[in-house]
Amino acid sequence: LIDIPMDVQRHSLAESVLILARLRTKFIGRVMPIEGTTPTVTAVITGDLVWKCLRVMPRNAATCIDGWTRDLLLQAIECRPAIGDAVGVLCTWINDGKFNTKAMDMLRMGRLVGIPKKEGGIRPIVVSSFFTKLLGAALLNRSGVKCSHHQFAIGVRNGASRIVHLTRNAFDENQMVIRIDLSNAFNVAQRARIRDILHDHDPDVLRYFATMYEPSSDLAVFGPHGDVSF
Repeated sequence: LIDIPMDVQRHSLAESVLILARLRTKFIGRVMPIEGTTPTVTAVITGDLVWKCLRVMPRNAATCIDGWTRDLLLQAIECRPAIGDAVGVLCTWINDGKFNTKAMDMLRMGRLVGIPKKEGGIRPIVVSSFFTKLLGAALLNRSGVKCSHHQFAIGVRNGASRIVHLTRNAFDENQMVIRIDLSNAFNVAQRARIRDILHDHDPDVLRYFATMYEPSSDLAVFGPHGDVSF
């Protein structure tokens, strides 16, 4: 589940209702179904791959409703290595949607956090289930998918600092720096278009996209005094 930060929780109930209303405007309703032929069987994810992905996951990443963290699972695997293989099988089953509707809805559910902007708006941050994040990392790692070389901050340490240094170097070489801010860019991206792009790539990654995005998913928002809204 996703909670509103402590400084926001101190707001009055009326302010919390306003924050929730602003968050709702950030999520665009589905205008067309995401359809197509999707592979149904995922190659089994190994314990070695689970371990490899866990080692590079952020140590202080925010938790979702499941409460699992990188360090908790690493400690479990260190005590009993077979747990890594079991988690790999679990992730494989998640990708193939082998669990019942209620379980899959719980895995897809996000924890929504409203971060106040200095200019007065709200920045929506969704924290996904630990196991779906681990699954996605494993599939991307195994498929060899790489970011564009223009994407400076994903998959590297101190990504924000790297952006600053690379930008400064480019400016010193007489290149121009242009800042473009796309409002709510990810939430307005057409999922059907993303699916089309993935169609000719790794089938397990396409299966992951279909599992996570073809059905609608719930977002849970924690407010003050234990209030929860979906």
